[in-house]
Amino acid sequence: MPALNFQLRWAADVESGRKYTTIRKPGRAKPGDILYLFTGQRTKNCRRLGEGFCLAVTPFYINSSGDCWLGDGILFQEDIQTLARLDTAGQMNAAEFIHIHTTRLIRKDQPMTTETKTTLETWAIVELFGHTTVAGYITEQSIGGGAFIRVDVPDIDGQPGFTKFYGDKAIYAITPTTEEVARIAVERLRVRPVTHFVVPAPSANRQLVDSYAESEPDKDDDESWKRAIDDDDF
Repeated sequence: MPALNFQLRWAADVESGRKYTTIRKPGRAKPGDILYLFTGQRTKNCRRLGEGFCLAVTPFYINSSGDCWLGDGILFQEDIQTLARLDTAGQMNAAEFIHIHTTRLIRKDQPMTTETKTTLETWAIVELFGHTTVAGYITEQSIGGGAFIRVDVPDIDGQPGFTKFYGDKAIYAITPTTEEVARIAVERLRVRPVTHFVVPAPSANRQLVDSYAESEPDKDDDESWKRAIDDDDF
């Protein structure tokens, strides 16, 4: 007969019957089993909380983004809130419930007992929403309970590299590639400096030319000379 151990903080709720659901590794119990309930198991403070009867077993899944499935159906926020209250005897809300479980599951297609984590580490070209593309060495990291992609852009031709973190909602596509291809992409994607032009200094006689232009207007600019010629003809 399966024995289930509970953390001390749940002991009173299990003993009183307020907590009557639990999330466990698959195969621990099946409908119809009598369950022996303990707290502090394998310690000097081990205490038996009573017995339970397994009514049903339903697969539960959760991914690193906090999306939850119960059986074949996805849970919406209000469903997660209800499950959280049942599983914690009203001590946690949906956000707290998701937080304590996201570290135990990273893929929705794996049962909650699977704690194997696949780490993404490769050279790649990363396309971002907003028509922006970066390239470099990428790794998957968790910050504050959220999943981020770290992009280390290498130094290219004296231009210093940099590191940036992007959330999953900012990324459109990731194309794994070789280091050589990634460095070529960095070279082509880097910000080019503004082209610098050298303007020659003005000539020494520029002032004289300007003065002449101001004192002697060109005939094309003033038609008074034409009127004078016409007067001479008469």
